[in-house]
Order: sequence, then C-alpha cells, then structure tokens
Amino acid sequence: RKVSALQRAKRLEADLLELVETMRSQRENWDSTPSIIPVDVTDYWFSSGFGWRRSPFTGLKEFHNGLDISGRKGTPIIAPADGKVIKRGYDKYLGKYLKIDHGRQVITTYGHLSAYNVSAGQKVKRGDIIASMGNSGLSTGHHLHYMIKVKKRCVNPLHYILNAKANRLL
Repeated sequence: RKVSALQRAKRLEADLLELVETMRSQRENWDSTPSIIPVDVTDYWFSSGFGWRRSPFTGLKEFHNGLDISGRKGTPIIAPADGKVIKRGYDKYLGKYLKIDHGRQVITTYGHLSAYNVSAGQKVKRGDIIASMGNSGLSTGHHLHYMIKVKKRCVNPLHYILNAKANRLL
C-alpha cells in the first residue's frame, strides 16, 4: 500500500510535535537545576568545601554541609536556577538565610546574608539577584554558605556548578 505525501507529512508533523514537547519538558528541567555559581562577581574564592573539616570555632572535626564562597560584603547573590523562595529567615548559625525550592525535590539554601532582595512565595529565574553577601550568624567573615539538598540529603554543590573557577583550596 502506497503512503501519500499528505499522510507522510501528517506523520512527520506528529513526530515533530512530540519532539518539541519533549524538548520543552527537558528545558524546564534544565532551567530549574542549580548549575551556576550563586555569586554575581568574578572575584570570589572558595573558603571551605563540602565534607569533613576542622571547625574554625572549636577545632573539632565536623561535617560541613555546604560550600563557603567568600567575597566582599554586599556581593550580589544570584539564583542558580529557576524556583520559588520557600523561606526567608534568621538562624543562629546561618544568620539571615533564604531557601529556594527548584522542584523535583531540589532545595538550595543561602546563609550569612546581609540583605534580602526577595520574599517568601516569590518566583525567581536563574540569574536574578536574591540577596547580598554578609557575615550574619556564626561566621568567620563575609561569605555565602551555599547548600543544595536533593531528596532531603545534602550534596556537594561543586558537582552542580558548571561555571566555577578553579581553586587550589578545594
């Protein structure tokens, strides 16, 4: 049985529509995956990595559940992916902090802030300025404590940051 040009065109159209829908879905996943350094400057440095370290306060071995990114006071903190601000508050350790839900059980936390640029419930896009770097809470200097949780477990943020500069400390 011969297939007409019109039938072939209709099949091709259906295949292309399916492909476009798949690409849209993948784009939403990419847009909401934290994948860039959450500071809007080039003069930053990693002052403490993820994992076991000696506490700067007690000298005892402790697990550090995030990445410390140091810079100048007021350095803009940016959203590393699309999401929704789910918490804005104060904690005795983190100081002023924000939490963003990126969907698919991925939540990022930003600690030791000096100021907020967003409110709880607000939607953010990758690159939006969400806060300013500070020294609030239990802190040894101006830096951002950046934490990523996937399915309620802390993961190494460096595994997600595609545009981080090399740093000999880590």
